[in-house]
Amino acid sequence: MAVHGDTMYIAGTRLDRLSGLRDVLDDVTFVPLRAASNTQRYQQALAALKKSEGRVTTLVGHSLGGAAAAAMTERFPELQARVYGAPLLRSSSSVRVKSFRHRFDPISALDRGAVVNRGPGRNPHTLSGY
Repeated sequence: MAVHGDTMYIAGTRLDRLSGLRDVLDDVTFVPLRAASNTQRYQQALAALKKSEGRVTTLVGHSLGGAAAAAMTERFPELQARVYGAPLLRSSSSVRVKSFRHRFDPISALDRGAVVNRGPGRNPHTLSGY
């Protein structure tokens, strides 16, 4: 979690020894049920938001962090989110959550409200991936 100015950046699933197992469990248990507010990443973002004392107006999240950011906009309507490759299940776009996905990304495939990058290549983790 990092706050820079009025923007909070929320990381996706980490695979390190400290939080990786919990992130993976959150990915397979809470995210498919649209319960991202029950994830550890959401709780970490909530703590950082409270600590920012109202300065944060925009959330930027990737993958699990994107799901947490989108869930936070439901609880805090004054926030807006920009999410990338997030496992969201939506049929249309949202005013407060602008999402982006790579056309070959299986994680964000059910986000029908996302702006789809149809650029060259199959790897979304390149400079031109988003």
